[in-house]
Amino acid sequence: MRVMYLTNIPAPYRVAFCDVLGTQCDLTVVFESVNEKNRRWEIQSGRNFKSVFLKGVSIATEFHFNPGIVSHIKKFKYDVVIISGYSSPTDMMALRYLKHKKIPYIFSADGGFKKPMGNPLIYDIKKYFIGNANLYMSSGVMCDEYFMSYGVHEDNIRRYHCSSIVSNDLEVPLSLSARVNTIKKRYGLKDKVVISVGQFIPRKGFDILLDIWGYVKSKNVSLLIVGGGPDRLQYEKTIKERNLKNVVIVDFIPKAKLFELYHISDVFAFPTRYDIWGHTLGEAMACGLPVISSPNAAAAHDLINDGGNGYVESLTKPVSWARKIEEIIFDKELNKAFSKESKRIMMDYTIEQMADDYMKAVREIMPRRTGEYEKNH
Repeated sequence: MRVMYLTNIPAPYRVAFCDVLGTQCDLTVVFESVNEKNRRWEIQSGRNFKSVFLKGVSIATEFHFNPGIVSHIKKFKYDVVIISGYSSPTDMMALRYLKHKKIPYIFSADGGFKKPMGNPLIYDIKKYFIGNANLYMSSGVMCDEYFMSYGVHEDNIRRYHCSSIVSNDLEVPLSLSARVNTIKKRYGLKDKVVISVGQFIPRKGFDILLDIWGYVKSKNVSLLIVGGGPDRLQYEKTIKERNLKNVVIVDFIPKAKLFELYHISDVFAFPTRYDIWGHTLGEAMACGLPVISSPNAAAAHDLINDGGNGYVESLTKPVSWARKIEEIIFDKELNKAFSKESKRIMMDYTIEQMADDYMKAVREIMPRRTGEYEKNH
């Protein structure tokens, strides 16, 4: 079967997903842009799918205008289309055409939170563009509510295991145990490590994490913040002004190096103000880390068994965050139990399982090539 997947940019985790999906169907991935200003990913190429980069212009961060999208869909007559957004002009053109021609399509979302309706006109526009798919791929409970808030019937929602890890990421590198001390020395880390990963932007909440760090009493614990971005200088200023100890800031590093840092850490902290999913939470859990997250990441509501592999804690409680971080680090039995549960949960949250989830949905709506279907093309 011939499947088209429309998405914004070739993010590494999406390329990895499409590579697996492409082993199960004849897959073409249509990208709206090569990259976006707020990303520092290295562009990757897929092996098991055809890549198409549409000509067009991009304004701001994700506002892509690719007028050739309709002619592309019309020309190649795909059996099923998967579309991962509605907010760019390209998405809107594609969605209108798919609806008008009654071409079977799946609306996919990495995540989302239900919001108050707000401006009725904006709500109606969103409802129009979201509400006509054959099926909806939802990452979890928050995304279910998001879809239903725009009129999607729950019978048309299918869950998938949203992930940025492949099954091999669940394995600990054999050589790592001999290099733990060397890696910690390289970065200037103490014996125990709290790690947090993300872009250095206000939305990720690292300024809040630094406030929390001021309440951590132990002197043998390092806070390691990895990511890079415009707010680094502000973090360094805060660290100096508040005389915060044992804080290490690292700019963007490749996945292999990042996973090494996950493996040598003791707990993952995710103080985000807003994340429609939160892939780093799953990455850390795949490496066996106990986790503590704000409720503002959709992934926290599906991946964290509160009190089982970590905690979901309000950002308004910095002292509670600090005490729970210390509890996880220094209670060896608790740390071991949380670590085991994190790994168990992530056994199902792999890109391989995610691809299987999507193929199940594709097969569910795969149309018979009736005369009506050919006419609509």
